[in-house]
Amino acid sequence: MTAEAAVELLSEALGDEAVCFERVQVGTGRARRLALVVVSPDLVVWCDGQKFWWSAGWDAERQRTFYVSRQVTDLDEVVRWIIETR
Repeated sequence: MTAEAAVELLSEALGDEAVCFERVQVGTGRARRLALVVVSPDLVVWCDGQKFWWSAGWDAERQRTFYVSRQVTDLDEVVRWIIETR
């Protein structure tokens, strides 16, 4: 599946759950392998066509953001996580 197709599925699933999002962005040229859905300024979901991933918090000990990822096939779980997080 392409990144563009995967974020389209995610945006449709979010719309079905009445979750508003700011925009869908798809890379161009070689960057076309990545796409993203901006749910809010604090929540951006990236996709490469195989996985979705997003920032899930701050690791104070390591002084860095940590990320969570899910397979594109786990779309329902990703949507549930977005609903619970936003």
